[in-house]
Formats: sequence, C-alpha cells, structure tokens
Amino acid sequence: MVGVDGSSPFGRTNPFSFCSISTHPVPLSNDIAIEHQVSSAPTRIHGHSLMLIFKAETVFEPLDNGLARREGRMSDQTPATEVKFTAGAFGQLQKRPYPQRIQILSGEFEFTVGNNIHTVLAGEILLIPAATLFGCFCLAAGNLLEIPQPA
Repeated sequence: MVGVDGSSPFGRTNPFSFCSISTHPVPLSNDIAIEHQVSSAPTRIHGHSLMLIFKAETVFEPLDNGLARREGRMSDQTPATEVKFTAGAFGQLQKRPYPQRIQILSGEFEFTVGNNIHTVLAGEILLIPAATLFGCFCLAAGNLLEIPQPA
C-alpha cells in the first residue's frame, strides 16, 4: 500500500511515522491488551516492549456519524479513549495541546496529519505531535485507542 506522498506504511521518513506491532492484541472482555513501544525519540516508536492493558471504565456511548466511544485507563493509569468506527465514518479534524498516540486495534483508516495523508491498519501506531491538526476517515470498520502522551 502506498500513501499519497508515495511512501509505504512501513519505514516512512515522515516525522509522523508509525510502525507495525509484532504481536496482535487479543481483547479480553472490557480489557484490551496492546503492545506499548518505549520511544527515545518523540516522532518514532522503537525500543523494547512493555504490555499495557486498556481497562474500560464506561460503556460505549453512541455518537453521531457512525462513532461510539468509551473512556478508560491504561494499566499505567494513563487515561485513554476507545473509539469504534463504522465504515465511512469520519473523526473530525482537531488539534490537541498535547501529543497524541493512536493505536489501531482493528480496521483500516485514512488519517490526515497536518498536510499529509496516511493509511493505517490494525496493529499500527500513529504519533501526532502537540498542536498538529489531524482527523481520520474509516475505510474498513474498526476500533482505535486515543492515548494522550506527556509533552
């Protein structure tokens, strides 16, 4: 698969790059296991892995435009939001004052980050720098986790 900028989903040189996860998480009831890659650089995920678990604290709340979300925490107590998308739904353009980590749990999404467009698949992570405009379009129904990152 090739992005609009001519890059492939792996080994991008774009500062908003992401990488594949070596293991696929298995949802367990309201807990979602994800592999967290520890990063020494703010724009690329690499290093050793540490398993974190998402624990839902609310039920899915339906939103408009084919979205539903629930709030929870990662096992390290970081707040997180799981968002469920139907195919064709979109996450509106937004800008957060803090860096954001997006973990694709299932499905396929087209993310706009700044002026770049990236296709991301289940098992991939997207890091979005603070104060950067981003949004997504769901190509194949799926779920993702939004995890705020320290500045």
